[in-house]
Amino acid sequence: YGSDVELVKTILIDVAKAHSKILKSPEPKVLFTDFGDSALLFKLLFTINNSYTHLQIKSDLRFEIDKKFRENNITIPFPQRDVHLIKT
Repeated sequence: YGSDVELVKTILIDVAKAHSKILKSPEPKVLFTDFGDSALLFKLLFTINNSYTHLQIKSDLRFEIDKKFRENNITIPFPQRDVHLIKT
């Protein structure tokens, strides 16, 4: 929460468009899918020619997204829980 959602969308689209194995048409798109407990949830949609390469492509995208998010001060949250102990 607190991240610029339009910047997140732009970064995701730009990263997908820059990948050589992602088709230009139909263009990649981003869905803002939900407000999670600790995060805003997005889904990046894209098309490829060879479904056998999807794992490598997704990995490539995750590395580049992480890099671009760090460069733009967009944090990826992790679940946090508070535990309260009561001594009786």
